[in-house]
Amino acid sequence: MKFCPECGASLAPEQRFCTGCGFALAGAAAAGAPPSPVPGQPVGAPQVSAYEQLGSHAGAPLPPPSGRKRVRGLVIAGVGVAVLGVVGVAAWQVFGGADTGADKPEDAVTEILEAAESQDPVAAIRMLNPAESAGIDEVYEQLHQRLVKAGVASKDGVFEAGAVTFDDVETRVRELGDDVAIVYLEDGTMTVELKAEEFPAALSGVADQVRAELGDSWQERIDLSDLADDLYIGGEPGTGLFVITVKVDGKWHVSPTATAAEYLARDWFGQGGDWSAYADGGDRDPVTADVPQDALQVLADAARGDDLDGMLDALPSGQGALLRPFVELANRELEAAGAGFDLAIDEQEVRAGDAKDGLVRVDIDRLTGDLNGKESGDPYPNRFTLSGACAELATYYGEVEQGCTPQWLVDASGISEAFVMVRETDGGWQVDPFATAVAWLEEIVGNFPDSELDSLIEAIDNGSADDWIADRLG
Repeated sequence: MKFCPECGASLAPEQRFCTGCGFALAGAAAAGAPPSPVPGQPVGAPQVSAYEQLGSHAGAPLPPPSGRKRVRGLVIAGVGVAVLGVVGVAAWQVFGGADTGADKPEDAVTEILEAAESQDPVAAIRMLNPAESAGIDEVYEQLHQRLVKAGVASKDGVFEAGAVTFDDVETRVRELGDDVAIVYLEDGTMTVELKAEEFPAALSGVADQVRAELGDSWQERIDLSDLADDLYIGGEPGTGLFVITVKVDGKWHVSPTATAAEYLARDWFGQGGDWSAYADGGDRDPVTADVPQDALQVLADAARGDDLDGMLDALPSGQGALLRPFVELANRELEAAGAGFDLAIDEQEVRAGDAKDGLVRVDIDRLTGDLNGKESGDPYPNRFTLSGACAELATYYGEVEQGCTPQWLVDASGISEAFVMVRETDGGWQVDPFATAVAWLEEIVGNFPDSELDSLIEAIDNGSADDWIADRLG
């Protein structure tokens, strides 16, 4: 196990950024971080899960982080949950409306900062790329209602216990193409404030811990230019803090996917993507299925390490285009390692629902096929079977690994078998990863029992969330 050196949050060994505070871990001396990928483990070989890696250290646990850092991480996570829950208060007004995006790339970024200051989720969502954010309004609305009922969120959506302000922020824009630009945050400050007495009653234990470690009120001022230097990974010195924006229907939007991919490319490959490829994708023909039931098959046929562009052609254009700038970098690495992969489905039992707003849910009763890897030119064939909530993998080294989703999770989420959302595109059908993720979240948020949510909040409040999860997942 490792911990964030900035806020003390516990992290999976393979994480490169802290999910609690966003701290870049690439250069930090955080204990227990394994290299990625694992040396000597070929592409396509079964990887050791984060859970298994954590379990392997169970006999000699590392000491926990200091109380102050743990509290800060807990508080930041709590603020995130509260903000997430209240987004749905008015988010339904956003999608489908004309007032989305900004006239300039830098305006899309600064409006999100202003939305954070005013705790205005609607203003923030308006600035996100529609191809990545469509549908989250209903999920957030459900989540907000449930957190209000549980006593964690307020009806008006304001988290009284915390505030964030940005002052004297300076941006620099570099156009990467006609429809894509990178916005650097080069100067200014961010101030975070907390007031223990304003925490909701359901989090009184967290409030007590905050009070004990940080006092009745706490404030920290962060220099963005220093943060930019700290986030320097493979790019231009002093410009590590940036956001990728894309133009959609004449307006500029922030793209979380493109931003994350650019950070990872600079970290892994030592350089950013070739953003001229973002526009080039528009000249390629989409790869689609004739009927929704065949969309998974079409995507699998396109999933080949020797034709990454073709694989992206099988995704909705507004999504595949976000990753196309990194194809050449990935090709270079695969070729140097003599590596590759391919996916083939030879049997499927699926059921397609009715179309709604251009989307169809396809439930997977059974799926079998091959997931093959290659390293140094040598093939590593693996055969998989997905049946309901259970999966089986026959590995290239002769072992068979089996597992099922814990029954508690099936009951709590209402998801008894895998499914994907398929989108109509140019007269055909394509698997939509973003719509699929939103649909899964919607099922979980809508079906999670009230009693379990109350129990989880109580566990978070008294610091036993890890035990709560372990008890239920076995």
